[in-house]
Amino acid sequence: MKSIDIITEYLERQDVTVAPVKVHPSFLWLSDEAKPGSVEWSVIAAQADTKINIQQLGAEAMSLASMAAVHMLDAQVGDTVLDVCAAPGMKSLYMSMLTQGIELHCNDVSAARIARIRRLLSKYQADASISQHDARYLDKVFEPESFDRILIDAPCSGEGVILGGNDKLLATWSPAKVKRLQQLQIKILKSSWALLRPGGRLVYSTCTLNKNENERVIHKALKIDVDVHESALSTDTLPSLKHTQAWRILPSETSIGFFVAVLEKQEEIE
Repeated sequence: MKSIDIITEYLERQDVTVAPVKVHPSFLWLSDEAKPGSVEWSVIAAQADTKINIQQLGAEAMSLASMAAVHMLDAQVGDTVLDVCAAPGMKSLYMSMLTQGIELHCNDVSAARIARIRRLLSKYQADASISQHDARYLDKVFEPESFDRILIDAPCSGEGVILGGNDKLLATWSPAKVKRLQQLQIKILKSSWALLRPGGRLVYSTCTLNKNENERVIHKALKIDVDVHESALSTDTLPSLKHTQAWRILPSETSIGFFVAVLEKQEEIE
């Protein structure tokens, strides 16, 4: 069995110092009664007026870090929103519940995962259009600059989950895999950026922690350098990220390890 020390050493060489932590299974659970509009949804789970039911991981669940990524997107009523790599659909569902009145589009490359998204959104009566396309070429599918908000939860090596104790994912991890994924992530980000309107916001997230799949992807794809805030996720505070800022969420009892970056496209100057 591959040792988790390989990953911690790999991260430490990038000045990402994080020890393995068995995360507490605190996830968002959507009960049958949780229909859009019937629950006050908020990532700030410690607030007295919050009505989210936080329970153990089940068939339909979502990490607090993933919830934070959706909040960072800051979708507004009337926005056209694209979830680029949408499967299994929890972020899309949470988006539709957090801000009703958005025009939501979900995309994924896999037919099986698309079917899963359809079942999930249908179960909770969430309205969205769904497409099956390779995310590297979405700029050939949709009109340029046609979305106000874009979320990319990119395919990644999963270090944030591995550090939480996922031995199955650990067995597939390697520096070579990180390099292959970086090339995929760069293409996805470039293609998606072309679809974002000037003044719009794109959130790039992964459940991995290394710089090669995160801030270096953003730099290579867009020539943008992000200022990265690094801390564990707190359930009573949420950093207010501006454009070209990012947050490396360290694994803890509150959350898996995660990376989320907020990128805003500059308005065109007439």
